[in-house]
Amino acid sequence: MTGAGAVPSQATPGCVLIVEDDDGVSESLRDALLDEGYAAAVARNGQEALDWLAAHPHPQLILLDLWMPVLTGEEFRVRQLADPALAGIPVIIISAAPDARARGRALQAAGVLTKPVNLHKLLAMVAQHRTP
Repeated sequence: MTGAGAVPSQATPGCVLIVEDDDGVSESLRDALLDEGYAAAVARNGQEALDWLAAHPHPQLILLDLWMPVLTGEEFRVRQLADPALAGIPVIIISAAPDARARGRALQAAGVLTKPVNLHKLLAMVAQHRTP
């Protein structure tokens, strides 16, 4: 990852946007997705994700951590749902929060994965949102 701001990696329509402040987690998720043939981009917080969404074609899916600086995952999701242009992008919550599943339901997430992430479950959930 380089510098501040969202870092696209083969950013194209149909990519997966990873919103995660932990470099190790975001790099692992990105590498797993790239290994499976997905395009992926990383934003380090909710504000970077909103900025990325404003500047790029919409991703097929967002992987969203809840606990981040600047703009949390929950704050991001509230803003995303309030924007008709972004509201339809499915989100999978990835969190270590003990109440992650309840929070995911409250945020209308397409799915919830707890940390540490099981890559097989992650890839199965991502595959459900693959665009042709």
